[in-house]
Amino acid sequence: MQIENALANLEQRFGRPAKEQEAAAEVGVSTDRYRQMLLEVGIVILSLDAPLGSLMQDDEVASLSDLLEDPDTMGPAEQVEQQELITFLTTAIDRLPERERLLLSLYYHEELTMKEISKVMGVSESRVCQLHMQAVLRLRASMNVQQDCEDTTRSKQRQVTTAGRRHSKQKINSIS
Repeated sequence: MQIENALANLEQRFGRPAKEQEAAAEVGVSTDRYRQMLLEVGIVILSLDAPLGSLMQDDEVASLSDLLEDPDTMGPAEQVEQQELITFLTTAIDRLPERERLLLSLYYHEELTMKEISKVMGVSESRVCQLHMQAVLRLRASMNVQQDCEDTTRSKQRQVTTAGRRHSKQKINSIS
């Protein structure tokens, strides 16, 4: 704590990290004693990738990085939701007219420009833009229909659950 305070004070005073000699003088000890104090502080620095060895009883944990949660990793619910979305979009794309599927493939998969696609498809660049917008709108409409179906299904499930609870309460009340 004494070293931490000294380092913070010196950094604030000088506007830069303190040199070893400056920190030792701030603490009021020699440079050798300052170095010894650093060793005594008891700060343990561990590598995230170094094997834990005998620190852990669990054989599956090989390093500290195995214990850390990756905030970018999706949870099981998000993975299922994403897979359902991919499946639905794949089906929706498969239902598009061949010409629109080709256009989307050239644009998003092959990364061709609208001008390049116009040459491949033998139509004007403005027609490619129109077809692209039409394909996107079709996909959006499919997504909206899917969302409406899911909302309706959830609503019906809630109604069935609520009706089931009412029916159970009526049975219990009639028995009493």
